[in-house]
Amino acid sequence: SGKMDVIELFQFWIIPSFYAITVVLGIPLNALALWVLIRKKKSSMSIYMLNLAAGDLLFLLFLPIKIDYHFRKKIWILSGHICIFHIMLFFINFYANLILLAVISVDRYVAIVHPLRISRLRQPKVAWLLCLLCWVFSMINILPVTQVKHFLSYDNVTANNGSSLIVQCYEKFTAEDAAFVMAYRLYLFFAIYLTSLVTALFCYGNVVRVLVMQRGQTELLCRKKKIHAAKITAVSLITYIVCFIPYNSTHITGFIQSKINAFSPNSLLTFRDVALCLSVSNSLFDPLIIYVASSSFRNSIKKMLKCRE
Repeated sequence: SGKMDVIELFQFWIIPSFYAITVVLGIPLNALALWVLIRKKKSSMSIYMLNLAAGDLLFLLFLPIKIDYHFRKKIWILSGHICIFHIMLFFINFYANLILLAVISVDRYVAIVHPLRISRLRQPKVAWLLCLLCWVFSMINILPVTQVKHFLSYDNVTANNGSSLIVQCYEKFTAEDAAFVMAYRLYLFFAIYLTSLVTALFCYGNVVRVLVMQRGQTELLCRKKKIHAAKITAVSLITYIVCFIPYNSTHITGFIQSKINAFSPNSLLTFRDVALCLSVSNSLFDPLIIYVASSSFRNSIKKMLKCRE
């Protein structure tokens, strides 16, 4: 049917193509950002950005597994252990990134709203400790996914040339696994996503308030610093809206679906995959945040562009 054709177009062509473009653009951008930030004198902001770039780079190096899976019409040809590893790596990075962006919002809040009172929180050793806690917290919260008993699903599909066994990775669940996954996703939505979003909105809301209030007080906050802070705020909030709201909203949509059966399973699955696509684009937004925040990275990009002219 026409509806199935559209779903297949998204699942097997548009989504993997988008992933492929993200890999091609994201790997060199994040590698360059990592190289620049490693050589740079460490500040709290550069340490957070270094962790963003390192996480994105690791994530993008393994994304071809997902690209291949979609191009093969969601037929999994690797082992169950690789399926589990792939899913865990995907979501550890996803939620660590989300938490790191919230931490960056707190860093901006402290720098702009309380520049003198809590300056110790912006020391490099504190930033390294917070990054470590972000990764550990994300790993601990993704570990429960291993409680899913059947990561691989098996279906016998009959076609004109006979029947064949279709293996899929983390797509279809038994009733027991589905109930667990539903509750687990709701937990992730409230415990990590909503908490991070509220933190970011509070911090950036106060940053904007202070920037507006001190608009004419250049002796307190120079114009250049205000513009710089406003740019980081804008890009970070856009990242939250574009990359994280769509996928995390599917947890609520999935819960509603389980109660009142409001959507077709194929449509819901496609919406989740499209939303995941947008979350993956975070690997391109992070270098944009780094570009705005780091003059060293901006200069490196400008030098590269000049060399090509």
